[in-house]
Amino acid sequence: MDIHLIDLHAKDFIIALEENVFHHFKHSYHTNTTFKYNWHEHPYDKCHILHFTKSSSSSSCWKSFIKYHILDILAVAVHYSNRYGSSEEYILSKSNGNSKLKRVLFLKDKTKEGIIEEFLAQKIISVDDKTLSIGWNEMYYIWKIYLSENELPLILFKNTLKELIHKQFAFDDTNGFLGITSPHLLFITNLKEFWSKNLVGSATDEFEISELCDIYNTWLEEKHGNKNELISEKNMETLLDHFYSIKTRDSKTIENIKCLLWDKQLEMKTIIDDIKLSYNFYPEMNEKSIQCVYMDYCSKAKAKFNYKTVSKKYFEKYINQVIPDKYIKKKRILNDYWIN
Repeated sequence: MDIHLIDLHAKDFIIALEENVFHHFKHSYHTNTTFKYNWHEHPYDKCHILHFTKSSSSSSCWKSFIKYHILDILAVAVHYSNRYGSSEEYILSKSNGNSKLKRVLFLKDKTKEGIIEEFLAQKIISVDDKTLSIGWNEMYYIWKIYLSENELPLILFKNTLKELIHKQFAFDDTNGFLGITSPHLLFITNLKEFWSKNLVGSATDEFEISELCDIYNTWLEEKHGNKNELISEKNMETLLDHFYSIKTRDSKTIENIKCLLWDKQLEMKTIIDDIKLSYNFYPEMNEKSIQCVYMDYCSKAKAKFNYKTVSKKYFEKYINQVIPDKYIKKKRILNDYWIN
């Protein structure tokens, strides 16, 4: 029986498929028997890899579609099953020039040793200088980057990975793997420096991954003048998860942190005070929707703070924290607030 390796964040999607099939066929068919969300030394030749984007974790993207189109989904599945015989035959017939389909069968003809050789060839540089080394924690991060770039789940246990790499390079507990380096080490060093100097805990603030990337990349250019090491949101999220065990909310936001390079709340207070003053010159226009105030905020912030603006969601959350409830009705800020 084939095994389908799938991202854990897609589990609710698969369960929804199963539940809707059950609703129509009353336990006659089961759709989730071959899906596996964790690695358990499955035979590679039986494994198919199904990659889902993070949007699959949000049921609002697909819940109603599955409910109202489950019979259409099944009809199409049956049609292709009859036409091609199996999902693998379909993939083989369509995979020429299609990297996404080829990736489904990535493990089919692979061995553990072959995968490690490919990983090391892509990510690790062997050098004569034995003082250069990569610690195990850093090596495991680089492995995660390799998996992420190739849209692969965890396909080796940690101990197996370590043993296979050890066969290629000398290792000691103090320095890690000896005589090697990697371009990804600079990402790690730079991020650790940035994080230790510029991020502090805060019970009232939060930052989106995209905001942190923008601040980090600006900091990197100003400090090191190196545009080649700019970080992507995916790599930032992987680094923070791996080295700091920081999880994002909805794959976007890190809660309870404050960045010393951008005091969002102080800047917002400054702009809101400016807006309040300007609105007093036009008393007939004092009552404003939060959306309208946000647009005014963006316009003023871009001019005053070099185009740094918070998201609409963050702005609304801030407004509801700093403006008393009595001044807000149906997402409109009442006249009494502006004239006080």
